Amino acid sequence: MSAERSILTREQVNQAESRVGFSHPVLTTIERNLPRILHLNEGYVFVTDSSNQQQYIKGHYGFLADALVEAGPYPLEPIDLIAIWARVIEVFPNNYYRYDLAGMISSAYAVMEIEDLEWKKLPRHYFETGQLPEAVTKDRSGLVVVQSRLHQIGENLGDIDFYTDGVSDGITHASDLAKRERDGDEEAARELDALIAHQKAHNTPTLSELHENFGNGYMPLSRAVGKALKAFGREV
Repeated sequence: MSAERSILTREQVNQAESRVGFSHPVLTTIERNLPRILHLNEGYVFVTDSSNQQQYIKGHYGFLADALVEAGPYPLEPIDLIAIWARVIEVFPNNYYRYDLAGMISSAYAVMEIEDLEWKKLPRHYFETGQLPEAVTKDRSGLVVVQSRLHQIGENLGDIDFYTDGVSDGITHASDLAKRERDGDEEAARELDALIAHQKAHNTPTLSELHENFGNGYMPLSRAVGKALKAFGREV
């Protein structure tokens, strides 16, 4: 986390999770479509095979991708992500939904600055097929914009991780400390205890789900965009 970026406070996190006095176009989109979402969720209960469950989601929830595009433009700052995910956890019952929704929200945010209508089709197309539309893979400048905006999401998720861990890249740091502790490093053991205590004091179910769900939701899209850019000879 760079020194220029602001650090989240416990008060900000609590307020975002409660959503008291908080509004956001993504939240409005969820509420506006809530009856349809809940009806589809009821149908999902009767789909038991995991592969069929994923097909059910991709075959029935594409309208949300279009709605999220239409709801823009909107920010996705750390507190926005926290507030959105606090509601997502309440409405969407499992990780299959949440991974896909993270991808939808990320892709809708990523294309907002691009006027070309072909890009507006990306969120739904990628959600339903797992592929970038062929037309956008030929638009190098658009790919650069999308990759940049996905990077912004990654930085904002990093700010949330910094809040929960107290350090940048807490997983790697904890792994390194644990290894040093096993090798008999007493200072590393004390640092690891402090890191674990910080995580227990700052992490919440919402933040934990947010980290995991977005990691599985937006990273595949980011990799796909990076691969498309490399086809132009650009290192990403």
